[in-house]
Amino acid sequence: MNSCGKNIPKKVMFPSSPRAMVNLRNKIGQQILNESENIVDLCAQCGSTADGNWIGCDSCWRWYHCHCVGIDSLRLKALKYWQCPVCM
Repeated sequence: MNSCGKNIPKKVMFPSSPRAMVNLRNKIGQQILNESENIVDLCAQCGSTADGNWIGCDSCWRWYHCHCVGIDSLRLKALKYWQCPVCM
């Protein structure tokens, strides 16, 4: 137990073979993806989770409501690449 009262494993065992390490990394990655599906997306402009059309920046992780960044449905369909106001 550490000074914060948390139990800490005394010895962490890592796989000894490269294949077993790949399997472990895949398992951990899948766990992260499963947990991230429970995270609510917020518009980077207004901070809301409201329904509607969304657009993701092709340069960073930010997502926006189309109406928050002035993109109508016709322009959204025509866009091949888009950068958010932060990345421009």
